[in-house]
Amino acid sequence: MHQITPFIKNKYPFLNHLKVGSLVFFVEIDIKPIVSNHTLKNFHNLLKERAKVRSSIIREEEHYDNYIQNM
Repeated sequence: MHQITPFIKNKYPFLNHLKVGSLVFFVEIDIKPIVSNHTLKNFHNLLKERAKVRSSIIREEEHYDNYIQNM
């Protein structure tokens, strides 16, 4: 769960229509049980890159959360 802040609005421009203070949930699904192995192979590099980005985002959000808590 995330609270909309100016930082979040800048990071996720598609949330600009929401008011500051609103609560949002980001949901990610595991598509591996649904998608064929052939399709997963075709998108292997893209999925790998997205996993890297997710890890980076998680680290950035943890840093931001720590920053907010220490204010």
